[in-house]
Amino acid sequence: ASLFAKKRRGGILITGAMGSTIGVPYMAVESGTKSFVQGFSKALNWELKNTGVHVTVLVTPPTQTPVLAQLGFRPDNMPSKPVPVEQCVSESLDALNRNQPSILPGRFYRIMNSIIPEKLNRQKMGETMKANNNIK
Repeated sequence: ASLFAKKRRGGILITGAMGSTIGVPYMAVESGTKSFVQGFSKALNWELKNTGVHVTVLVTPPTQTPVLAQLGFRPDNMPSKPVPVEQCVSESLDALNRNQPSILPGRFYRIMNSIIPEKLNRQKMGETMKANNNIK
């Protein structure tokens, strides 16, 4: 970041995760580290706002990547359709160009993330993770 600041231009896109700030059951370490990443990125965005360096955290929604299957998710057991990779990348780069502190790609996920209470979201995620991964 300091090299970018010396040049007075650059961009840093950091990967966070949707749900990390709610504490995703059965993913406590991942959830905690991604929560740190989101706070760190937003603070860095503010600290560098007058340097020409853009910092954006990508709050990754369920995205059509192999990691979904690794977590036990299939199209028939997901509560909603994952975001295409191209859409995730496009919205993230647009947000970085605007120096937006964070971006959650996909209008559906932005709406759901803003209206579902944290407790309910954590409960649903816990039940889904447990069922999809054969956790007793």
